[in-house]
Amino acid sequence: MHTLPLVLASLLAVAIAPAMLRTLSEGGQVRPNYRDRPLPFPFGVVSLAGALLALIPLALVQRLGLADVFRPETPTVVVYALGVAF
Repeated sequence: MHTLPLVLASLLAVAIAPAMLRTLSEGGQVRPNYRDRPLPFPFGVVSLAGALLALIPLALVQRLGLADVFRPETPTVVVYALGVAF
């Protein structure tokens, strides 16, 4: 059950990636790569958005007691990871 957060966050990131790609490209948020090809920037925010969106249903599952989703050290890791990400 501890792999559920990873799987759900990955699926959500894949689901929002096309919209994020389109939004960044249309908004002019592009930077050239080493071949001078314009790429959306910062596209890495998709993984952060997917992880944050996954916390909502996972917290609900944990709160309702349907499954033990999070490990005891999860709140500390979330605070640290969000601090590094932002």
